[in-house]
Parts: sequence; C-alpha cells; structure tokens
Amino acid sequence: MRNPNGIRILLLLLPPLLFLFGLAALTNILERISKNYFNDGLGRDIRSGASQITLSRPGSNDTTVTIDTDNAPTITILALCLLGYLVSLLSAAGIWQLRRTEGTAGHERMWTWIIFVSNVVMVGASLGVFGYVTSVQSSDSSWQGYEDVGQDDQEHTRETWACQIDKFFPEEDWAGTACGTAKAMRYMVIALAVAALSVFVSLWVLVRARGGVKWAFGGKGRYAAFASVYEMQPPGPPSPYTGPQGQQWVQQPGQQWAGQPTVQQWGPQPVQQWGPQLVPPQPVSQVPKSDATVGQRRTPKIPVASHHEDELFPPSLDIAHSKSESRVGSQKSNDLENFDYPYNKTGRPAMPYTVGATFTAHRHVPPAPFGNGYNTPWPPFKTGHFRLPQLNYCLIRPPIGGCTLEESYTLTITDIIRTGSIYGAQVVLVNGNIVAKIYDPLYDDEFDIFDDKRDVVVLSDGDYSREAAAYDELRRDPKAQRVVPEYYGSWTIDVNTVVDGQMYTRHVRLILMEYIPGTVMTAIKPLLLSVETRSAIMKKVLEAESLIFAAGILHRDIAPRNVMLVSPSPTSSLDDPGVRIVIIDFNVSNVIRLSEPHPGDSDSAYIQQQWPGRIMGPVTRFWNAMGDFAFKGWVGSKAETTNEWLWECFGEREEYVPLVRDAGDRKACPGIDWSGELKKGSNEAVIGAVKDTVGSRA
Repeated sequence: MRNPNGIRILLLLLPPLLFLFGLAALTNILERISKNYFNDGLGRDIRSGASQITLSRPGSNDTTVTIDTDNAPTITILALCLLGYLVSLLSAAGIWQLRRTEGTAGHERMWTWIIFVSNVVMVGASLGVFGYVTSVQSSDSSWQGYEDVGQDDQEHTRETWACQIDKFFPEEDWAGTACGTAKAMRYMVIALAVAALSVFVSLWVLVRARGGVKWAFGGKGRYAAFASVYEMQPPGPPSPYTGPQGQQWVQQPGQQWAGQPTVQQWGPQPVQQWGPQLVPPQPVSQVPKSDATVGQRRTPKIPVASHHEDELFPPSLDIAHSKSESRVGSQKSNDLENFDYPYNKTGRPAMPYTVGATFTAHRHVPPAPFGNGYNTPWPPFKTGHFRLPQLNYCLIRPPIGGCTLEESYTLTITDIIRTGSIYGAQVVLVNGNIVAKIYDPLYDDEFDIFDDKRDVVVLSDGDYSREAAAYDELRRDPKAQRVVPEYYGSWTIDVNTVVDGQMYTRHVRLILMEYIPGTVMTAIKPLLLSVETRSAIMKKVLEAESLIFAAGILHRDIAPRNVMLVSPSPTSSLDDPGVRIVIIDFNVSNVIRLSEPHPGDSDSAYIQQQWPGRIMGPVTRFWNAMGDFAFKGWVGSKAETTNEWLWECFGEREEYVPLVRDAGDRKACPGIDWSGELKKGSNEAVIGAVKDTVGSRA
C-alpha cells in the first residue's frame, strides 16, 4: 500500500464489515439452504395445498404426515440479520469518520456513541434471540417413537421437523442437510454477538487515541489534530477576551492566499522590545558539534539593534521576491497543477537542512495565530490544490504572507538536532550556538496516523504563528524567561528546490532561540531514580509550567518529550537541587489573552485583585491529566494517587491561589476557594470588586 497506515484502517474496519456483516450474510445463506432442502423434500396436498410428506414406517403401511411449521424462530433470526446489516454499516461509517482528524470533538463523540450503543443493542439482541430460539427449540416436543409419526395436528419448527425425520427415516437424505443448516443458523446468532463485541476493539483503539473513556463522556482528552495534547481548562469565572481583530482571507491570483489585516498586522510593535536583534550578514565561523564548547553553544553573541517605526511594515518581501514568482507563474506552474504531470509524485528532494548549508534570513512578523483555541479565521484549509502530491502543492501554495522586514542575517547550519518528516518542524543548530526551528511544509508528514492527507502548508503556518506568539508573550515575563529558551525572533528564508532541472524558490518560516545544553526527559529512565528524585523533578516541571501559565500561556502539551533538564555543571547528578527545568515546543499553545474564552476560564485580573502576587498553581490543570508522565514512569499509574500527590505538593502553598476540595467527593478536581475571601472581608467589598470586574468586561 502507499502508506502502511492503510493497513491499520483496514484492520479497524474488519470487525464491522468482515465479521459482523459477513456473519449476518452467512446466517441468511444458511437459512436459504435449510429452507430449500426442507421444501425440496416435501410434497403438496392437491386439495388443501398443505405441505406433506409420505414416510415408510418399519412393519406398517406408509404414513402421510402434514407438515405445519412454526416459523417464529426463523423470522426472529432473519430480523436479527437485518439488524446486523444496519449495525455493521453504521459501525463502519463511524470508524471511517473517527479515523479522520478534522472532525470536532462533538462530531467525533456522536459517532463514538452511535457505534457503542448500536453494538450494545446488537449484542443484547443476539443473546436475546438465541435464548428465545433455544427455548422454543427445547420446548418443541419431538417424536419419541414411530408411533408418534402419524399423530394429527403436529406443529414443529423447521429444525425439529428436519432433525426428527433424519433420525427416524435416514433414507430421507435431504433431512440431514436441512437439520444441520438449521442448527448452524441458530448457533450463528452467538457468532453475531461475538462479532458485535469485536467492533468494540476497533472503537477502543480510536477512542483511546483521543483520551479514552473520559473523553467519550465529555471530559479531558487529546485533540485529534495533535498527538498527546491534553485539554486543560482551569476552573473559575470566565475571563474577558481582548484579542486582535481577525484576518480577512483574500484569494490572490494563482490560488496564493495571504492574510490581510482589518486594522493592523498582528505582531510585536517597536515599543514592545523585541529583545536581542540580529545584525546584518557578517562572516560566521562554522563550529562542528565535536569542537563546540558548552559556552559556545549556550551564549549566543547577538548584538542588539533597534527598529524605527517606518521599518515595521515595508513592502512585504513575500511579494517582492520576483525569482519565486517568475518560476511559479510560468508554464511550469500549470504543470505542477496537473495531476498527470509525470515527474516524481510521492518523493521529495533531498533535505536541504544539512551541516554547512547557508541561508539568508529576513526578520518576519508572523500572521495572527490561528487554530487550537484561537478564534482567528483559518486560511482556506484542504481546498484548491490540496489533493496534489505534496511536492506540487508546496511549490504552488506559499505560506501566509505576514510581513517581511528588510533586516537580514546569515545562518549557517553547524549541527543537526532533529530533522525528518516524522518530526514536523526541522530543528538545527545555526552559527554554533543558536537553535533554528524551521516550519517547512515540504518536509512535514504528508499523511496523518489515519492515512488522511494533511494540508501541510496551513498546518505549518498554524504551528509557526502559535509558537512565535507564545515566545513573544513569554519574553515579557522575567520569571517565565527562566524556564524557557531565550527567544531571538521569527524569520523567513528562501529555499531553492530543483525539480526536473527547473529551480523553484519557496518562502519558509522559522524561529530562532537559545541553545539549551540539556537532556530531554524522555531520554531518562525514571525507574532508575529514587522516588524522592523523581518527585523533586516533577515538582520543578509543574512549577515551571505554572510560571508559564502565569505569564499568559497555556502550553497544552506538557509531556516528558517537551521538558529539558539542565544540570548546573557537567558533574552534577539529577538529584542536584540546582537542576534547571526548561519547557520547549509551544506550537500547540495559546496566548490566553488572545484566545477564545471558554466557560470555566479563570479571570486573571479578578484573581490578582483578590490575591495580589499569587498565581494559579498546577493542581487544576493537571488533575486527572498526568497520563504522559505516568506512561513514562515519572508518576504513579493510578490517577487517584497522582492527584493526591498533586494536592500534597501544591494544594496549599502560599504562592498559589488557595483551592478547596469537595469534602463529599475527594476525586473531584479542586476549585478556587472563593469562600475564603468572603470570610476575610465584608461581603459588600467582595461584591463591589465583582461588579467592578463585570463592568470592566462590559
């Protein structure tokens, strides 16, 4: 197959289509075979039209028996087969929908419950039908001897007729086949119940990928578009929304889409102190990984330059780069849009981000962050040339415009940190001591885990816009700066791509940040550490996340793969109290003040008014949401135990907003102790503060 994930989809569809549908069809076939053999062995009374058969009893004359059949069990089984067809098709449709990643949570939960309920009904109906048919068959009085054959007014099921004729009159060879198929049809009902149960295996695989049973019941779960990203909504009063105006997406010639601002282009203004600025191109000495010292890697020597206000929005270089437009706007563009164009449709050119590669980067103001909690309008998604091969699509569709500035800097790749299509963004070391995270859609994975084609251009733009927005927000908070890499801004480079001897130039976005000489938590085996050391490290991780949350960022993907441990010295061990925690990867995060508010969000302004100097601790965000750390062995596997550890470590600390637990339900997530403030002061004062907050929202 083109992609091995197609085999996974096939396996997920096997229970409803092959097992349930196939067994229902086989049951139908057995019924037809049994009926045909049974009817072929009978005759008809010319006068009454009743079915009858003449049997030769030993030592007596032939006996004619009128066959009166009880068809209720057969009809019940056939009705169950029809239900099986319906349930199998519903289950297959639901699995097909759930294997996709574009559906909303409500849409996916609806299909989850359709599959679950329909198969529960199928299992229950199958067991009920089997019990009914078996009881009828058991109570059906059969012949005890030849003298019973000629009794009048006999009524039996088809199975009873065929089996007793086969028993007492074996010369009637049709009866054995009719008896066997009738029995097989009855026991196939059990197989239908097992087939319906097997559908739950496929359903569990899909539900588990979204967060398990709690997700199905509307609780915290994983976002389908991102791997292992937990929804973490803090409780409390809703916060006001003060985000920017949304973008208006205007179609440009040749299906090139660019975001146009309604008021102003989102991005840091000159007075917002963009932090370290990169100077114009200058000679850079390459520092191989083996020769670079920790000091060279850790301390980027980047002089500070200032921007004038008239430099913020010059003519966008995304439009001015004539080299790229002359290539894509030529006849070659028409070839790229042709699905039948003969060159390599599935492969990609060799990775350009290799040691020694040099690029000229221009400072770039990103578009407004969109997706994953922001209410900024999305650019056109999975439209136009989306179905083209990835190479064609990336050559035709540029990234969202943003605003490219004149300031430039030469970047030379000196080491590889993480590259390849399985990683999304490409991460390399440039100029010896700076990390470049490159959002190149051409080298992103073309298909998701469900074998759906991804709109890599739009998804890369979303990652870039969200991560740049998060780092820019974090640089304003000195405390948060201690637990994240230092940020050196967002940039754009031109990457040349050669196809069939023709040169194409693509605009590729990236961000630059401090190199952290540390160890990712996934590279550590926590079970080799003492319980005290693991607990101390986890406390630091959640304390770091709380500083980030207090700075206005909801990370959404705090997991061992996104946490680095930095030792104070090369000889330090992990139980050293000086171990530093650094949180990375903000591509699925939210700047809270720019995001769409949700019911239950805490009002940070009101919280600061009530508890000056305090911040929200990690308890409410990580309650029942430590699965990634539990899977790697950093915390216990039982959620109740981990929740108690959370409460013991953070529930009553002075620097955090006070929380209270439900005395009647210790498993429930704690909430902000609003009653504590009522006890401290007069009700009128607190009510007045609430009114002031509500008034400010209006």
